[in-house]
Amino acid sequence: GAAFVDCMFVNCSFLGARLPNTRFERSMVVECDLSRSDWSGAVFDRQLMTKVSAQMSRWSNAEFSKSTFVGNSDLKGSFFDGMKGHHTSFHEAVLDESCFVRADIGECLFLGCAMSSVDFRAAWARKAIFNESVLVQTDFFASDLMEAHLNLCDTRYASFRGTNLYAANLMNARLQCADFSQANLGHTILELPTAH
Repeated sequence: GAAFVDCMFVNCSFLGARLPNTRFERSMVVECDLSRSDWSGAVFDRQLMTKVSAQMSRWSNAEFSKSTFVGNSDLKGSFFDGMKGHHTSFHEAVLDESCFVRADIGECLFLGCAMSSVDFRAAWARKAIFNESVLVQTDFFASDLMEAHLNLCDTRYASFRGTNLYAANLMNARLQCADFSQANLGHTILELPTAH
């Protein structure tokens, strides 16, 4: 695939574009339309995505290293299945109804993100940080969230069935109707509401 190094894309349309196995290094994508685009297998090294509109985009098996999505980027309904993220972050991104099945997102940051109905089944997310994110009806079935942080998250109706939550931090998370059946809760930090 092609390689883009030290590039800046501003107000561009990648609507429906197919860029599989492409390499982006030290590049920026600012206020671009990436909707329905395909970035499967692409490699992003020190990539900055700012205020992108990327609904229904595909990032399957892509590799992200020291890359960031910022500025309320809209990635609703996108596919990140099998992605690998190394020191990658999503700040206030809209990721509702996205797919992260079997993603390797250990130590990734998801700060203040909208992530309702996201599919994280069998994801490896050790030490990932989801603080202040909305995770309503999100499915973490059989995921590894060991030492992950879900502080101040809204996890109502989320499924943690069979999830490894060993030493995870769920302080001040909204946990109503969340399913923790067969989850490993050893040394998990959480605060249950008290009856008054």
